[in-house]
Amino acid sequence: VRDDEHYLLSLERPCIGLEFATGIAISNDFSRVCSDTLAYITFQDGGRLDRCTIVRVEAVADKAMAERVVKNRTTPKAE
Repeated sequence: VRDDEHYLLSLERPCIGLEFATGIAISNDFSRVCSDTLAYITFQDGGRLDRCTIVRVEAVADKAMAERVVKNRTTPKAE
């Protein structure tokens, strides 16, 4: 990933402790991480290792755009 490339990763479940991780690795059995390739994030929260599967990888312009996408997906729509 270059400095001007940004990606939003959607995970199969909430990864409790990810925001406090002291180390994060992204990997899979292939040469690249894409949607539906069973790639995963492994992270260390304190002394405990956890792993979450990545289900979708989306290119975004920047962090602000990623935050807008997440907000739009999680904010209930008024009827």
